[in-house]
Amino acid sequence: MSLPYRSIPEPSGLTAGLTFDSFDGNKTKDIAKPGRDLVLHGGAKQTDLGKSSNGLKIEKNGFIESFQIGKLEHNQPFSWSVWIKTPKNLTGAILSKMDESQKHRGYDIWLEGGKVGMHLVNEFPDNALKAVSKKPIPVNQWHHLTITYNGKNKGNGLKVYLNGKSQPMEVTHDSLSKTISSQKAFRIGRRFNGSSTNGLEMDELRLYSRVISTQEIDRLGYIDPILPLIKKEPKHLNPTQRNLVIDYYLNRHDPGYKQTLATVTKKRQDLNALKTKKLTSMIMGDNPPNKMRKTYILMRGQYASPDESKEILPDTPSFLPPMDKELPKNRLGLAKWLMDKDHPLTARVTVNRYWQTIFGRPLVSTPGDFGSQGSWPTHPDLLSWLAKDFIDNKWNVKRTIKQMVMSSTYRQSSETRAVHMEKDPVNLYHARAPRFRLMGEFVRDNALSLSGLLNRTFGGPGVKPYQPPGLWNEVSLNGGRRFVRDNGDKLYRRSMYTYWKRSAPHPGMMAFDTPTRETCTLQRQRTNTPMQALVTLNDEQFVEASRAFAQRILKSPAKSFSDRLDMAFELATGRPADSIRKEVLQDAHSYQSKIFQAEPKRADDLLKIGETSRDSSIPAQEHATWTVLASMILNLDETLNRE
Repeated sequence: MSLPYRSIPEPSGLTAGLTFDSFDGNKTKDIAKPGRDLVLHGGAKQTDLGKSSNGLKIEKNGFIESFQIGKLEHNQPFSWSVWIKTPKNLTGAILSKMDESQKHRGYDIWLEGGKVGMHLVNEFPDNALKAVSKKPIPVNQWHHLTITYNGKNKGNGLKVYLNGKSQPMEVTHDSLSKTISSQKAFRIGRRFNGSSTNGLEMDELRLYSRVISTQEIDRLGYIDPILPLIKKEPKHLNPTQRNLVIDYYLNRHDPGYKQTLATVTKKRQDLNALKTKKLTSMIMGDNPPNKMRKTYILMRGQYASPDESKEILPDTPSFLPPMDKELPKNRLGLAKWLMDKDHPLTARVTVNRYWQTIFGRPLVSTPGDFGSQGSWPTHPDLLSWLAKDFIDNKWNVKRTIKQMVMSSTYRQSSETRAVHMEKDPVNLYHARAPRFRLMGEFVRDNALSLSGLLNRTFGGPGVKPYQPPGLWNEVSLNGGRRFVRDNGDKLYRRSMYTYWKRSAPHPGMMAFDTPTRETCTLQRQRTNTPMQALVTLNDEQFVEASRAFAQRILKSPAKSFSDRLDMAFELATGRPADSIRKEVLQDAHSYQSKIFQAEPKRADDLLKIGETSRDSSIPAQEHATWTVLASMILNLDETLNRE
């Protein structure tokens, strides 16, 4: 394909092209794809005074429309080329594909005050790119306008050329990161709900799926710097001219270069797609100093009665070390002050919480109050040493926790002797290892891990595992929100990914004292109730975990009952079963085996619980019997407790 007004080839990557040379009724053809037409509406008309031949003039609120062309994305490069002639004081869209009802999602090229600009919008103004030329376009004369975008979501990737010359731009919005795809039609001469650009004339409109070069822009604007350069001897070319010729050759005659360029473009699109998968988060910002809101003491606490003679300035509490004078009195300054190595609280509060997580009880029993109303640390020197070591090692959390779990204190036995109960019944001084029930999330994750079902995938949205039906019905305001359980691997994600509905939290988690998250909780309660046993014995998640755990044991190399029992017990508790527990479990095995042999349907019903399929090569009665034993082992104190 060649340009209609020159005997030079059309730049590659053409996806839409309008010459406006001919109309069939109210339709004009797209030269990029035969058979694809655009429809003329209103007073837009063909004129014989176009730049090349015939052209288009917008009159009487007219426009041209198509649902088939102009489909652009935020992470894809493109170039627009068009000849335009503008009357004085023209304002409006030259072309657009934008949905005002969706916070202006889409794009447009527009004129305002003689200046040309472009919007690329996901949600305006929060997720958008807007750039406008600093100089107005001279009116009542033809100009070749080119706009290119490199697909990198940055304002500096949007370029405007007027008659082949790059125009200085002002980027007013530069936060684009998501799709600009719009379901609205592509329009020439107006936005979807905007006014028409009456009086605008245009000719030779082109859309390319890449950033066209400056040489191609020149050729589209009737300027061809290549032909005279080709006629020269190479030794007579300066470096700039030589690069122009090389670029021309590569883009026109080197298929390997085109293939490589296509690969690079695809890789860049893939990279941008990965970047845009990140969740959008709202962030807070400070007002500039000249707009900072002043705060005053309120008379008798009345919001409407500030004492303007008593202004409250931002500062830190006087009983703590003062903030460095060089730090700004804002959130950044506060953060740096908190992380100062001489701050007496930050590191102590932090390591105290890690100690609480590892040992079940913090060194300061009031982790949320280190003040005069809080408790004194049981081991003040240890707390200070841990805090200093934490700071000296660059706040390395992994190292600090590793120190704790490798200490002789942590590796003690939890056996409680009479002298312990007499002198230290609550184990304040750590003469023995702590013994406490695992948190609710850990109880579930431990069962899934032992069964081999645990999905260890990191990240992603919340999931909806098993829970009794109908729990959301009563708390849904309009009755339209219903719990829809997930399927497949999502059922076995770690508990931290469980979808959390504040008015109806997961019941299995709540039974094990998981906080409701309505307020910040620094120290969880630990209760021991029959409801917890009902969850671990009867909840579908735990019954399925018991079945999968049993299958894991039965498919292992262990063949005898004793070997299988030792394996199951050691996996769950970290030690083999003693003679008493073996005897109890042996009796349970015999008893359950007789029941399932007498009533095979009960075995089948038990093995149907849960979504995962079982290994049919295992006899159903044997599998069901070991499912009961696995459930017993998963419900032992040794399994549910850290000891």
